[in-house]
Amino acid sequence: MIPSVAASRSGRWAVPVLAAVLGVAGALVRIRYVLHSGLLSVGTYDDGVHYAVAASLLHGRLPYREVLFLQPPGMAVFAAPAALVGQLFGDAAGLGTARIAVALLGGLNTALVVLVLARLGRTAALCGGSLYALSFSAVYVERSLVLEAPGTTGLLLSLVLLQRAARTGRGRWWLLAGAAAGLTVGLKVWYLVPFAVLLVGGRGGRARFLAGGLVAGAAVYVPFFAAAPARMWDQVVVAQLTRPDDAVGLGKRVRAVLGVTAPGQTTPLAGVPGREVGLVLLVLAVAMTVLALTDRRARLLVALLAACTALLLATPSFFQHYTALAAAPLALVGGAGAQRAAVLLRGRWAPPAVIAVVVVLAVSMNVRHDARRQWERPPVAALRAAVQQVNGCVTADDPTVLAVVDRLTPDLAAGCPLQADPSGIGYLLPDGRGSRGSERIDKPAFQREIVRYLRSGSAYLWTRGDGLQVTPATAERLRDAPVLFREGRWVLRAVTG
Repeated sequence: MIPSVAASRSGRWAVPVLAAVLGVAGALVRIRYVLHSGLLSVGTYDDGVHYAVAASLLHGRLPYREVLFLQPPGMAVFAAPAALVGQLFGDAAGLGTARIAVALLGGLNTALVVLVLARLGRTAALCGGSLYALSFSAVYVERSLVLEAPGTTGLLLSLVLLQRAARTGRGRWWLLAGAAAGLTVGLKVWYLVPFAVLLVGGRGGRARFLAGGLVAGAAVYVPFFAAAPARMWDQVVVAQLTRPDDAVGLGKRVRAVLGVTAPGQTTPLAGVPGREVGLVLLVLAVAMTVLALTDRRARLLVALLAACTALLLATPSFFQHYTALAAAPLALVGGAGAQRAAVLLRGRWAPPAVIAVVVVLAVSMNVRHDARRQWERPPVAALRAAVQQVNGCVTADDPTVLAVVDRLTPDLAAGCPLQADPSGIGYLLPDGRGSRGSERIDKPAFQREIVRYLRSGSAYLWTRGDGLQVTPATAERLRDAPVLFREGRWVLRAVTG
């Protein structure tokens, strides 16, 4: 009797312990990634935009009405605590806090992957959790204020709650599952696709799931839409639907989704071409998917992976951080497939062997990417000292730079102009022919507006160069100003005349 009771208690704690261990491992991988690049490094334009929008919100400047923002309002709310830290202790502290917090969120996401897969078996939980903990697509996103990081949390939490709903049959779990998935749509419109998959797969409680999603989505959208309905529609819907085609080929997209490619590096294995690695991983992914399909409990996970991957392959624009949309579903299907492989192989040796193969694969395919520095470290101390000497407002072509030199929040408090997303201006300005969505460099209105904004203060930081997509004439005009500080591409210029 006593041994059986001990065994049952041991089994009860096995999954939470495994989730905690892999969650901590996932968080450490992401924290190391952040610190290796530098806590106040610059290179992810979107996180500066999201921090600036949240800081503007705390100063009473509403997204869409006073602040250009091309995404749903969920990230402005999510980033608000970090912006509050910046208001109290300086923007550098706020942005640094946000980056560490999101890395910890990545650890939570890893633990949630384990919990989702636990009902399939411990082999599934261990393999799927390991795949996600090391996944470069996930690590690349879960290091700062990028939409897909909290979006993944909502998606995985919804899956956990759906399992609880199916097990207990209680309506409140369906409502909560729908609310978690609905909040993801408040972060990025693309999450309507996984929301629809979970809705269709939520047998027995679809009405409650939909109700929870609608209530959560309305709580995010309605306050901001009521304040500026036309502007919000243009920025969140029209600007996204008319984005130009990035001309990223199907093969490159598939390799990016599988984690083969990374910024500045084409393959996870030195000396091995990315196409060969991608082909091998594609075959393995298809095999794991077929195996997972043999378990009816995993078919919702396969449907989720198929839908998210199809969306990534079909969308006109494509960037590295988009691949995080499929990172969790890919790890979930990988774990489910590994469990089925261990069952089909039989024998005591099968689970350890499958686990060993998956862990070795996860390490070899991701460690080179995960160990690479992706951001650039600006001369923060010298640049901050130069900026503090400016009497008046300071503008920048990248709000991240304003944050790392502690100038974003003070200028907001002083009533200075702040363009949270300078590049985003081009998605809404007409190009003279009344059309939208063409390249920014083809829009004279964008060229005029970016010069007007940068020269609206007493000094401006022009650090992105070609990343801002200005014409040679505009670049010459921006260079025609006294230099207050220069170190590499980090240039502070005074506004005269």
